[in-house]
Amino acid sequence: MERYDVELLPAAYSDLDEIFDYIMVDNPQAAAKMLDNIMQSLRPS
Repeated sequence: MERYDVELLPAAYSDLDEIFDYIMVDNPQAAAKMLDNIMQSLRPS
């Protein structure tokens, strides 16, 4: 499997913030877990 470097652009960080804020209204723990899962999936293994 090929490895790729992933660079998040400012627009991507903004989108993640909006997603986090949307979920946080109903479930802060789920919002934190979702954000952590996304960031974990972007880290090199």
